[in-house]
Amino acid sequence: MNVLLFNGCSDNGPETTGRKLSAYLHQQLVARGYTVTQINVSEGHIPFFS
Repeated sequence: MNVLLFNGCSDNGPETTGRKLSAYLHQQLVARGYTVTQINVSEGHIPFFS
């Protein structure tokens, strides 16, 4: 099964709650055999968030 993780946090710091949560979910899903694609809004170079 494919899973899309969408992190809508605009902060790109590695220690943000959004990053920690999505990293945890990613790890748990991969351990259960899922294919995970992760999208982080902060890496999208969206002018509104820059």
